[in-house]
Amino acid sequence: LRHPAAAFQSCQQAVHVRLRAHGDVFFGRILLELGAVSQENLEEGLRLCAQAYKLNLRVTLEDVLTKREMLDLQRLPRAHMVRACVEVIHEELLFAKVANELELVPFARIKQALTLQARRSFHYSLDHLLYRAGHIDRMARRQIMIRMLQTHQAELMRDEQDHMTDHGPLDTAPFEAGPRTP
Repeated sequence: LRHPAAAFQSCQQAVHVRLRAHGDVFFGRILLELGAVSQENLEEGLRLCAQAYKLNLRVTLEDVLTKREMLDLQRLPRAHMVRACVEVIHEELLFAKVANELELVPFARIKQALTLQARRSFHYSLDHLLYRAGHIDRMARRQIMIRMLQTHQAELMRDEQDHMTDHGPLDTAPFEAGPRTP
């Protein structure tokens, strides 16, 4: 059984395979890395999810794998923990990226806040640290949050488009390899 950090590192390498922190394909990769599901069962579960989506049935990969008894339920809580950690990291990095892109906070200040965040065992969000240090005010926070919301909406729309294609959610190529061709 691999450590969650090892699973996350493997997942980081798979960005080019269209994995998003909130998506079923990404969660499937976590389950696979933690040994909670086999490659064959993951592919079958994703195939069934794609079929359900085409029928306008909103089921998750977890639902399918659980109902088909293809999932090691003892490893499921750990997979949820890893996914939650990845989602938080995604949010923090997105906050930093948006703050810098909007030129509200210089990169040097963001880097300094990230270093402080790491030293304090990630107990405080980047938003909190930058606000408390006086690098952003309420209006800057508002601008950042609006842009983050727009980014998340765009991610969700891309996920919807991926579900509509036959090869989108079924792309389960190994992390080391590029995307499979249909």
